[in-house]
Amino acid sequence: MVEALALCEGFQFALDINIKGLVVETDAKSLIDGLKNRRNMSVEVEIVSEDIKHLARKARCEEFSYAPRKCNWATDAVAKFALRVDVHDVWIEIPPSWLFPFLEEDIPFSL
Repeated sequence: MVEALALCEGFQFALDINIKGLVVETDAKSLIDGLKNRRNMSVEVEIVSEDIKHLARKARCEEFSYAPRKCNWATDAVAKFALRVDVHDVWIEIPPSWLFPFLEEDIPFSL
């Protein structure tokens, strides 16, 4: 449920600052499965999923995909950070320095 609410908030923020053509990756496999074919969703998530789909259409979301946590350390670090602080931070171009090591971990070795 938390991931679904975070996705709604993320879409709304993207729309507020006029960012469109999004690709969503999350380690919440059940949420992605549910958004793609409405299987195994709790009633709460099913209700929020309609909001997600509406916002996704408005933001021209191109794809919802599952990415295991080991493939997205930076997102996991930001989520854990958000749970510990009572602040609403936004980083558009330059992330905070504490995030750099996690971003480096996410760079594919095949580059």
